[in-house]
Amino acid sequence: MRFNGILFLSLLISSIAQAQNVNISLFDDEQPLLGSGAKPLEQLHLTPPPLPDVTIDLTQPEPVVPSEPEQLAQETTPSSVINLPDQTTHVVNGASANPSNIPLHNVHGFDVHGFYLGMSVEETLEQAEQAGYTLKLKQEDVPRFYASDYANRCQKQGVYVPQDLRSCIRNFARAERQSYISQIDMTRGKNEAISLFFTSHNTSNELYKIIYYNYGDSSLNFTTINTQKKLQRQREFWAAIYNTYGHPDDAQNMIWGDPQKAFMKVQMFGTAYNAMIALVDIRAYAYDYFAAEDIEKERPPKNEFAFSY
Repeated sequence: MRFNGILFLSLLISSIAQAQNVNISLFDDEQPLLGSGAKPLEQLHLTPPPLPDVTIDLTQPEPVVPSEPEQLAQETTPSSVINLPDQTTHVVNGASANPSNIPLHNVHGFDVHGFYLGMSVEETLEQAEQAGYTLKLKQEDVPRFYASDYANRCQKQGVYVPQDLRSCIRNFARAERQSYISQIDMTRGKNEAISLFFTSHNTSNELYKIIYYNYGDSSLNFTTINTQKKLQRQREFWAAIYNTYGHPDDAQNMIWGDPQKAFMKVQMFGTAYNAMIALVDIRAYAYDYFAAEDIEKERPPKNEFAFSY
């Protein structure tokens, strides 16, 4: 009976193992004794095979896989290499052309066709005539602190129609010498344009921003000859820029000078290879705003809440 019980138990476990496709060792002994020499049932131990030892090295860092946008950016953003007249090579969209820690350019010494930062309105009009520019717009403006006050005066006089109100504000500003030329737009030929921006009379009504455009030929299609013309235009433009202003302080963004104070930014854009030069004095614009604000604070307060006569 004991042998039959052992045999039955062995067949049962073997059947289960075969059904689950698992190899299970029934006894610790490789060749257990059966029959009269068999061990008692309570001394037999069913022991499954031990699991293999797995060692994981947690000290190794996981490999860094670049994200898809980074991979696309590396594949689709080639650097534009320009050969300069001095036979040096400058990378426009790559590393800085000026790796050494030398002082930034002083862009107050830069000019675009004779226009430079700090010029008066009269000086710019004289230079425009000498450079062959044609006047397209001369915009007159009023500091917003004064415009609000003039608008209240006009409304007290019964002026409410927007067109009449603007005319009334302008007349008040001219009478008190607060109106100023804020912008002048000019063109030269068919492909050149320049916009000049001025501060108010609070800071001498001086030139603080110059935006120059040189437009390419947008009628050129994408033939081999026309593509060569566009690339030739690109080479000539950048060569002229470097010959005139030197290497940029920030080659990644094509900026000369200090973006927090005064700077020049140059770029080409569009399929026609349009060129743009921006020369800006940030501090001059900020000083003009705060000067007008200080004047407004010095003015007597308005009695907006009069509850008695």
